[in-house]
Amino acid sequence: MASPIDILLDENFDIKVENGDFVVGDATLQNQQLILISQKGEFKENPLVGVGIRNYLLDDATIHEMHQDIQKQFAADGMNVAEISGETWNTTIINAEYE
Repeated sequence: MASPIDILLDENFDIKVENGDFVVGDATLQNQQLILISQKGEFKENPLVGVGIRNYLLDDATIHEMHQDIQKQFAADGMNVAEISGETWNTTIINAEYE
């Protein structure tokens, strides 16, 4: 699957508009961000989608558990995850793209 082309969102998650038109472009990073911050159940058509990253930051879960959840969620969305690494929450690196 090639990089998804979709309507883009701005930094406030509102539809991005320029010159009165929706902005369309590569939505890979946007999709990753939405999967990371979304809680399971927020996507009504796919209730199991979402990492809920805030929960990991406030919970006793390990960094390894968070990395596993990210891997699973991105793969389920059709991404090839080349790397998820880092010893802390702040140093986590994710390298994933759509196949």
